[in-house]
Amino acid sequence: MKTAANKSNFTPNAKQRLKKCVSSLVADPSLIRNKIAHGQWIKTLNRDNTKLNPDLTASIHSLDAVKVEMWFDCQKILSEIVELLVESPNKAFMASYWGMIEKVEQIPIDRAAWTISSKRMRLKTKRAPDRS
Repeated sequence: MKTAANKSNFTPNAKQRLKKCVSSLVADPSLIRNKIAHGQWIKTLNRDNTKLNPDLTASIHSLDAVKVEMWFDCQKILSEIVELLVESPNKAFMASYWGMIEKVEQIPIDRAAWTISSKRMRLKTKRAPDRS
């Protein structure tokens, strides 16, 4: 059965974009999670535990709930993409992939300026009763 993927550069482009998203939104956060889970939240070590890893230490120190929520939101969509790829590679995946991957890539851009205080303000406005 021929699909749009067989007729175009869809497959290499899809793989490239998925790999980039998985690397930045799944692999990097999981590395941070593992360092924290193993007690390295003040200073992190390299994989061999022979030297300090200042870049990862800085990443952990800059973590906040807004960034973690962004990761969760992106990971949820990425898992839906993988589910579609497994369950219906020639129909649902092909029809939904571009919109979903663009959403995954757009979420970090849209939320780049978000801070804990700006998130708090948005939540307060949502909770405020309408007094009109």
